[in-house]
Amino acid sequence: MEGLGFRSIGRFCGVSNVSVLNWIKNFGEEIQTLHSASKIIGVVEVDEIYTYIGKKNYCWIWIAVDRYGKRFINFTIGSRGNETVSEFWSKISHIEMNYGASDY
Repeated sequence: MEGLGFRSIGRFCGVSNVSVLNWIKNFGEEIQTLHSASKIIGVVEVDEIYTYIGKKNYCWIWIAVDRYGKRFINFTIGSRGNETVSEFWSKISHIEMNYGASDY
């Protein structure tokens, strides 16, 4: 459903646009519940992917997940520079973790 508005998604799925909005709100609440869990995480796996807007406007997405608990932790969108990494680290540094890993 990439690029579609709530009304278009609703028409495509055969539901109202309010239902689509409620799905998104519920998903956000579920993610917040997972994010606020206080369990110590064995291994936080960090990875990045990129996409581009236009020909040379790269956009990096940094993602942190619980490797064994299969939980989403947090993300940041920006460049591949130190400023974005610092912002990302500030979002995940408060989490109690035994190890951090990237690229196996």
